[in-house]
Amino acid sequence: MNNNLLEAFEEYLVVTKALDILTISSYLSDLRQLCEMTDKTLTKLDTTDVLKFLATFDNKRTLNRKLSSINAFFHFCHTQDFRHEKIKIPMTKVPKNLPKYVNNTEILQGLESIDRSNVMGLRDYALILFLYASGCRISEALCTQRADIVEGWLKIRFAKGEKERVIPLAPMATEALEVYMQ
Repeated sequence: MNNNLLEAFEEYLVVTKALDILTISSYLSDLRQLCEMTDKTLTKLDTTDVLKFLATFDNKRTLNRKLSSINAFFHFCHTQDFRHEKIKIPMTKVPKNLPKYVNNTEILQGLESIDRSNVMGLRDYALILFLYASGCRISEALCTQRADIVEGWLKIRFAKGEKERVIPLAPMATEALEVYMQ
């Protein structure tokens, strides 16, 4: 029963929620871990089983990730009429950490220190300038193709959550990419 239900849940996450493949994999792993710890099928679990499982985790971020998986699964089961009761456990409060960033002066110093007399230096210079100018993620930059840059605009096809977005790209970054490509 668990395998069929997990396959249906996986299809729901892919088609309806359009979640990233790694997120889906984590959700399914969390649910399998829950089943192993409780020795029950997913449809037989109750709030007490879930709370006992969650009590084994100390880290609040891990706990919230597990909770997200479990809550999404029980929401799916409730909407598909696999369960009549809906289990929803609130998330724990986790302080928000501001992202670490490199200031403008440090970026410019770093760019100046790159030896652009060889191909590797040109590549590093273009990549760092591209990341700084576009604000895109490293994974997005690595998937970018030449055709994705049109008239100073960057089309990111595989953004987080399989979404597409278009952002302006500074001319300095475009020029550095052209020099590297030549």
